[in-house]
Amino acid sequence: MEKRTNKIIIVLVFFVIVLLGVSFYFMPKAVVVKNFDVKFIVGESYGFDLNSSVLAFGMIIPGGNMNRNIEIRNNQNFPVEVRVFASDNIVNFLVVNSNFTLGSKENMTLPVALNVPKDTPYGDYSGKFRIEFHKIAE
Repeated sequence: MEKRTNKIIIVLVFFVIVLLGVSFYFMPKAVVVKNFDVKFIVGESYGFDLNSSVLAFGMIIPGGNMNRNIEIRNNQNFPVEVRVFASDNIVNFLVVNSNFTLGSKENMTLPVALNVPKDTPYGDYSGKFRIEFHKIAE
């Protein structure tokens, strides 16, 4: 009886592993991923940073806000769902459209707003910002 129970458990574990593997294989994967560093300083005045290699907002006062734009283009021959993510340490400072569709060869300007609450301590802040393009299922 014990041998039969062990065989049943082994078969069940095997099927669960196979099912998880197949599910993972068919999960939608991003066709394009773009990563940006995000940087800003909370201080006693405003200052600008025009660095184009990072999403830099410069210096901002507590309670202030700033805007930057990111030009994005779908170079694929099919429409994509665009998903936008920010790291946990800066997600509450940023306002951005986080999920939208972009047609084949379409481009757009994605506005990103930085809103700093009045009680934010002075200091340097940084994090990561990611844009993913996912093929839309037909």
